[in-house]
Amino acid sequence: MIFERFPRTGIPDAFESLSEYEDYLKLLVATNCIDNAKKIWWDIRLHPFFNTIEFRICDAQSRGG
Repeated sequence: MIFERFPRTGIPDAFESLSEYEDYLKLLVATNCIDNAKKIWWDIRLHPFFNTIEFRICDAQSRGG
């Protein structure tokens, strides 16, 4: 619950393009909000070093209930 208040956690806003996403990350680094893209703790994000999408599997529902 505490982390829901931070802009680097939860579900991210939608980005229109990869460049818009990259510009957002650059802004966070330039304003010293984070020191690198690994400090983004969204539930789903582009991996900062690999060409993949990652999501928090430990928080994902494994089956319908």
